[in-house]
Amino acid sequence: MCAWNNHYCWPGTCSTTGLTKDCQCADGFVKRSSVDYGSINAGETTCQPNSLPDILTCDTVAVGPNDERKRAISTSHSPACQYLADMYGNYQPSTMRFTMTSEFSVTFPLSKPSFIVEENFGISDTTITVKLQAVTGSYETKSIHTQLVDTSSSTSVVQTQHDSGNITVNQAKYNLHNGEALCLEFEAKAGGYLKSIDTTLVMRITSGPVPYTKVQKQRTATCPTRNVECYCPDIGKCEIFNYSIPLNKLVEADNHTGNHNRIYFFTITVTNNALLTTTEHIDVLVNDSLPEAGVIYEDINECATDPCKNGATCINLQNAYSCTCVTGWKGNH
Repeated sequence: MCAWNNHYCWPGTCSTTGLTKDCQCADGFVKRSSVDYGSINAGETTCQPNSLPDILTCDTVAVGPNDERKRAISTSHSPACQYLADMYGNYQPSTMRFTMTSEFSVTFPLSKPSFIVEENFGISDTTITVKLQAVTGSYETKSIHTQLVDTSSSTSVVQTQHDSGNITVNQAKYNLHNGEALCLEFEAKAGGYLKSIDTTLVMRITSGPVPYTKVQKQRTATCPTRNVECYCPDIGKCEIFNYSIPLNKLVEADNHTGNHNRIYFFTITVTNNALLTTTEHIDVLVNDSLPEAGVIYEDINECATDPCKNGATCINLQNAYSCTCVTGWKGNH
């Protein structure tokens, strides 16, 4: 029979028969049953939670030694963990600041049986774990920081739990090398308890709290997946590119045909695979006098009009050109 002695079937119902074989658990719970005829209190028919808690926010800020700061930014209008994108910084973090909100709420439109006196469900434990991710993708736990601890058989559970704090990560064990990432894992556990009463006794004494099996959920700050704050120093290899910019085209576009003093302003922006961005500005002064060695000057390409004839090769010079004739030919053009 469904009763106070380990066969609670709660939250659930044993139908009109009252038999444990007819136990149907409420949504979000799963039946756990065992049979033992050793004594009246042996065996078990319980409804255990099988829905996970929610980690609503896992805001993270990586603070550098010179108060540099990188914060995980949402890719949508929601601050929820699943919308947070990876963050990258080219400094070794000294502190990881975090804010975590977790929640566990269950509802069931059932009337309590007479032998159930009290029950409650909510968040029971929360933990922040600092992990180092190698370039191979493997993780190594560096430290564990407990926030909420269940010490009373889940009788202190809360529906919503807020945690925040600072984790110092400037010790040698947190040092990063090229391509490694420092990540936070947010974990919330949920559970609950019930109290029952033996309805067969004249003096009905309420039992102590009977805890439910806990369920847990993690949000891991990984790199390069989402929901996280990561530090990634150097990613990829250095590469060199040569680019040619025809300054005379800039002159033509500006309807300015002279060759006297002008200044050109260049902005060069480079972004690597780790989404690290560097911007440099270059100013180039152009004048009509012969430049000193190493100074950039502008010149129109006189060879652009193909002045050399009969297969000759045109050589562009400053404000001039020359033709190198093929064998058997001579002359200026």
